[in-house]
Amino acid sequence: LSVCMAVSTNSMYPTILSGSVIDIQKKDLYKVGDVVVVSQPSGFLVHRIVNINKDIVITKGDNNQREDECSFVENIKGKVLSVKGTNRDINDFYNFWHRLACTHRWINCRCCYYIPFNISQKDLSDI
Repeated sequence: LSVCMAVSTNSMYPTILSGSVIDIQKKDLYKVGDVVVVSQPSGFLVHRIVNINKDIVITKGDNNQREDECSFVENIKGKVLSVKGTNRDINDFYNFWHRLACTHRWINCRCCYYIPFNISQKDLSDI
């Protein structure tokens, strides 16, 4: 069973834009790189898993510079399977930006999750 919900911020830009409708599904296992919906006291958070250690998970928005507070894996409501109205695979899109960032050394490659806003067509053609 999958569920749809709307995203209200650009914290996952450029992967998911504010106002996008995402399709999520509960999974038995989650891994680093999965985009998930996490239940928090303030509401739901749609971010990417950057670290898992047993039952603790750390997430981060692709457009955020800092990681989120630790959460329990049991607070994950599901994995984002797709963004409605697009044909792109969430993980393929992430892998493209990850490779682009590491190629141009815009970030500390220990983490490789921060993507700058000032990417030009020339930068993309160099890959």
